Amino acid sequence: MSGTVFVEFVLNVDGSVSDYIVLKGAGMEADLEAVRIVSVMPAWTPGTIDG
Repeated sequence: MSGTVFVEFVLNVDGSVSDYIVLKGAGMEADLEAVRIVSVMPAWTPGTIDG
């Protein structure tokens, strides 16, 4: 199976990811795997603007 899954998510102030949804899927299995990968991502280091 191959394809591209577009996942939208919110990056919180502490770098955690939440509220992920599939915008464009590539089949149920691929969609579930994409959401799983996003849900287990390590915390990001958010950027700042003007300090």
